[in-house]
Amino acid sequence: MKMLVVLPVRLNSSRLPQKPLQLILGKPLLQRMVEEVLAMDLGAQHMVVAADSAEICVAVESWNGCGGMDVVLVDAPCRNGTERVARLFAQCPQYRDVDVVVNIQADQLLLPREAVLDAAAMVMDKGYPIGTVAVPQVICYDPYPMPHAVEVLVDVAGRCLGFWRVEAWNDEVVWAAPFVKVGRHVGVYAYSPEALRQWSRLSPTHEEMQFGLEQLRPLQAGVPIGAAWLHYAPPITIDTPADLQWLRQWAIKHLS
Repeated sequence: MKMLVVLPVRLNSSRLPQKPLQLILGKPLLQRMVEEVLAMDLGAQHMVVAADSAEICVAVESWNGCGGMDVVLVDAPCRNGTERVARLFAQCPQYRDVDVVVNIQADQLLLPREAVLDAAAMVMDKGYPIGTVAVPQVICYDPYPMPHAVEVLVDVAGRCLGFWRVEAWNDEVVWAAPFVKVGRHVGVYAYSPEALRQWSRLSPTHEEMQFGLEQLRPLQAGVPIGAAWLHYAPPITIDTPADLQWLRQWAIKHLS
């Protein structure tokens, strides 16, 4: 299996400016993420940071120990990570000799290696155009409130039926469909090259824009998304200044 792994990076998040370069125990969040992905030893054909700014490119190139990761300045505005991955794929023909493209959200720490491999397997082994992963609710434990976390409804065959943020949760969704499972969605996507191109050609939907959930675009267009169940605690995702403040305190005890 030939794999392209991409970390799409936006310098200025609307909720947390300069998020990739925020320091966690003296090291930028993005640097920690790049080092974690390199340590996974995925056997990928290519590994790339798809950046939206020269500042990110300069930073990645300056970090010792990140030599296994390319960095490319994506040459067009993008609304979300998948658009940035698709633009990289269109912009750089040297990365197209692959069977599957994996998008790893670059603001989540302690992502298990299995999350990447299982998402890719949903495409390569299960035949889904798009693959992702989720953590069963019984394993999820939030050390502090995470209203922006995303949950997913999955049927018995592993097909995703819906996504929503925790703050918008409605139990009636599950009661109306007894043969489904609910889990915490993890920010990893795998695409076949054609599915990535198809996603990029679709127009944003009202619900995608309203809730800030890019995965609603292919879902509402009828493109199947398969989810593998990951039996690990979900990674730590950083969205807001409050998340960052909590992570810095947590890191004192748990990170080096």
